[in-house]
Amino acid sequence: MDYSQRLSQRKSKFKSKFNINNQRNKRFQTCVKISKSKKDDQLMKKRYFLDEKNYENKLSSLNNLNQMIANLIQFSEFVEKNEEEIINSLTELRKLLLKIENPPIYEMVSSGIFPVMIKLLKQSIEQIQFEVLWILTIFSTESIEELTQNDLIECLMKLLYSTNEQIQEQAVWVISNIVADSPKNRDIIIEKGVLSLILNFLVETNTLQNLRTISWTISNFCNGNPKPDFEKIKIVLPFLKEMIYYVDHEIILNSSRAFIYLTNSNPEQIQECINLGILPRIVSFLKTSNLKLISNALHIINNITAGNDEQTQLVINQNSLPVLHRLLSSPHASIRKEVCWILSNITAGNQSQVISVIETPNLIQKIVEILNSDEFEVRKEALYSISNILANISFEQAKFLLDLDFISPICNLLSFNDPPILFKCLSSILSILQFGELFYEEKNQFVSFIEEIGGIEKIRILENHEISNINEIAQKIIEKYFNFEEIDNN
Repeated sequence: MDYSQRLSQRKSKFKSKFNINNQRNKRFQTCVKISKSKKDDQLMKKRYFLDEKNYENKLSSLNNLNQMIANLIQFSEFVEKNEEEIINSLTELRKLLLKIENPPIYEMVSSGIFPVMIKLLKQSIEQIQFEVLWILTIFSTESIEELTQNDLIECLMKLLYSTNEQIQEQAVWVISNIVADSPKNRDIIIEKGVLSLILNFLVETNTLQNLRTISWTISNFCNGNPKPDFEKIKIVLPFLKEMIYYVDHEIILNSSRAFIYLTNSNPEQIQECINLGILPRIVSFLKTSNLKLISNALHIINNITAGNDEQTQLVINQNSLPVLHRLLSSPHASIRKEVCWILSNITAGNQSQVISVIETPNLIQKIVEILNSDEFEVRKEALYSISNILANISFEQAKFLLDLDFISPICNLLSFNDPPILFKCLSSILSILQFGELFYEEKNQFVSFIEEIGGIEKIRILENHEISNINEIAQKIIEKYFNFEEIDNN
């Protein structure tokens, strides 16, 4: 999912009071990813690599590969008679494919091997089934239309009933790779009823590797753009609720990744996830030292705080603000950025939620520190938090906020040619100047301060900006507060 897609989804699920003209004015665009890009799609598809130290007959020639395929096609004409030869051919083929960095999968499919694979899957010989599934797992790391053929899907579904758990697990691997390839494939598999069979396997197995494979597969079912039909995948919720409490990190990461996708939606779908009672567990992940787990938890909390006020309050009620404050000191910019984004969601809420942020010891001071000296992408997110607070606080609360030196860093951001940030900076400066009119009866001290730090020159330049809402607000600020010639005449 690219930046603009994430932004579109985020805007579509903003809290109901969101309006470009009120305190819920959020981002025009964003630069944060929470899901896969086209390049990342392949990371969702896993491939086995065996320890082949004892494999001495290393075949590196593609000619050998073509010969092996030809032999396999020939042997498959009489399976029972050639059982041993078929097993040997499949094993050698699988080992070779695992050794080739970029195996010629499309060429192999064109050679006519796919019908042979399906024919062999239908045999009752477990070793043949297992080797074929291995090869199909490798095939499924590429986008191959044949992988969604009815015959193959039906074979895979039958193998999920196998009494051999290794075969069951390998079948799940193939299915998961097919699902991860595209939303179209995912929906085809869902319509076939495969998901319920995988969940049955989850109930029956107690093998750690199987549980890891299934949890990863479930997360793939929850992913994709367009999103899956929630009504058709919500059967996974009770299972995800259990897996999020497992002790195995890989299972926890997979299940939390599924919740990232499921909560990246409307408030109704978010609430279904919250109703599972997972929020305390998710917030607890923020206190771990596992960077991936912290990142997943932040994504989920970000999605929830982009829901409605009630859902945001549930996050606050978990005593999450002090934990978020601690994470603002993380050495990882991506973590600091995500935390600032969450805080901007919270400060876009009701006034009591803004007060919760203000009253968290040293939290505002840390946001201002980030606004002043962090990486640009992190500073942008901090700006939204400060801007939302300025638009949603009372006169008395503003006194505390304006005692902090955040005017300079806001003016500094006017030097960046980032239209959404320019507009947000100008809006914040206008709010500051309006508060200054209330604070100072005779002379607005913020006018003098902005002049001293060179803010006027930057605002005057923006009077001629090509984007109308930017030049209009710049003109409004200059005409009302910095039109010194008119002031002198008066």
